Amino acid sequence: SYAAFFNTTWHMNERTRLNLAARYTYDEKDLDMFLVKRASQTPIAAPGPTDPGSCSDVVPQGNGTKYSCDDDWDEFSPKIGIDYDFSEDVMGYASISGGFRSGVFNGRPLSTDQISVADPETLFSYEIGVKSQLWDDRLQINAAVFYNDYEDQQFLVNRSSGSAENALALVVDNAADSTLWGGEVEFTVLPTQGLTITGGLSYIDPEYDNFDSINPDTGELEDLSDRKFANVPEWTANLLVQYVYEFNNGSNLRLRGDLSYRDEIFYTNDEACTCFDRLNADSYTLYNAGVTFVTSDEHWEFSVFGRNLGDEREIRGGFGVDAFGTNTLSFTEPRRYFASVKYRN
Repeated sequence: SYAAFFNTTWHMNERTRLNLAARYTYDEKDLDMFLVKRASQTPIAAPGPTDPGSCSDVVPQGNGTKYSCDDDWDEFSPKIGIDYDFSEDVMGYASISGGFRSGVFNGRPLSTDQISVADPETLFSYEIGVKSQLWDDRLQINAAVFYNDYEDQQFLVNRSSGSAENALALVVDNAADSTLWGGEVEFTVLPTQGLTITGGLSYIDPEYDNFDSINPDTGELEDLSDRKFANVPEWTANLLVQYVYEFNNGSNLRLRGDLSYRDEIFYTNDEACTCFDRLNADSYTLYNAGVTFVTSDEHWEFSVFGRNLGDEREIRGGFGVDAFGTNTLSFTEPRRYFASVKYRN
């Protein structure tokens, strides 16, 4: 991978700055595969031609088969932005930037017709925001709204196959174009001596403009544009409160509590999978709290704290494969309590 980057800022006047940047990326990838079933010592992919122009035919080698792929991609990604100082404490900004995800080969095909190549995925992002430092630098508020436009999104199709030879279909492809918009706000405030409060709130609304994928059972092209986005909760939020009490002898006591909220989330968007409902996690909130005592010489630190005090058990990730009849899930950890002692020289 090779890249060249340029960035400059033009101070148009005392309040306004123009930011210009660009990146050129050149990627070259090679893949050499040998495929054999270890137990039966027979080929995973049968000899024959492959569909992608980037890959060779599958040919016999020993008890298995082999093939190779090579391709290269390049992309120019610009960025333009403007900053404006409304005052010494408030700055507004706007920017347009391009992004690039390199092409990819399917590194685990289970048949010859699953040997596939996905071209690069590109993104244009539009953002407007404000950053502020107020109340004698005791209050910081940052906020932004954004709009992202994706083209040629890369997907790994992972589902049961109708073929008797292959119980599972794994194909990479550029399946979709999509847009998402959202906003976020974050703040830090120091209301009194020793007290710090920070928090944030984020909203994202994504949708597929088009999402076409070949059904491995029928070979027909399907329109999946009404599907949910995977791994994107609509709302997230967090809040942290910390108070530090200083004793006359120089030691201090630190009290801390925090919470985080995550909205309903889908960990798969494959509605054809029996795992779809299982991998739909409800919204949940996690609460943590702790107290720490630090000696006056700062050598010793004694702490007790608790995680997930509400004992909220919810799915936080996973995947399912119908062909294997399995779902693999991970859950939030249960309520836990900890105590620690630290010593520093």
